[in-house]
Amino acid sequence: GKFLLRIEDTDQARSTAASLQMILAGLRWLGIDWDEGPDKGGAYGPYFQMQRLSLYRAAADQLLANGHAYRCYCSSERIDGVREAQKAAKSAFLGYDGHCRDLTAAQRAEYERQGIVPNVRFRMPTARTLRVHDLILGDVEVNTRDFDDWVMLRPDGVPLYNFACVVDDIGMQITHVVRGNEHFQNG
Repeated sequence: GKFLLRIEDTDQARSTAASLQMILAGLRWLGIDWDEGPDKGGAYGPYFQMQRLSLYRAAADQLLANGHAYRCYCSSERIDGVREAQKAAKSAFLGYDGHCRDLTAAQRAEYERQGIVPNVRFRMPTARTLRVHDLILGDVEVNTRDFDDWVMLRPDGVPLYNFACVVDDIGMQITHVVRGNEHFQNG
């Protein structure tokens, strides 16, 4: 196989030239070398996610067209209020309540007339058990009822980590991903 180094720089507040140099220097110090990456090139570039925005937009458009995603016009204040109400009610589920999941064309048009630029959310299947085989954890089952319809793209077109990584992993033909166990369910 090949080792591809991709720089996941969509968190613009934390992604700096200095942090990139620290990552590269740390990997080199550990003796970890890559076959393809930002300083080597290769068949699967570009290797900075912020240079791949058109790929994420195209993937989101495809998911919107086939009904696996939708536009969400909720303000952060509304979402915070929903979560606070869920906490107060000691709800077993804390997350987005699907308010915009099934808006009509007229409702969407009204939000857009008001100048609200939407997020794009993934339409999580309702209460479906998924089985995943993980090389470390073995066979794992998760139920989609435990997940909310997560944001894929922000209004400015910048993807969130969970979405960008999946698009990139598919496009770059990634077969193995190593990450901490605490990140098992988020991408």
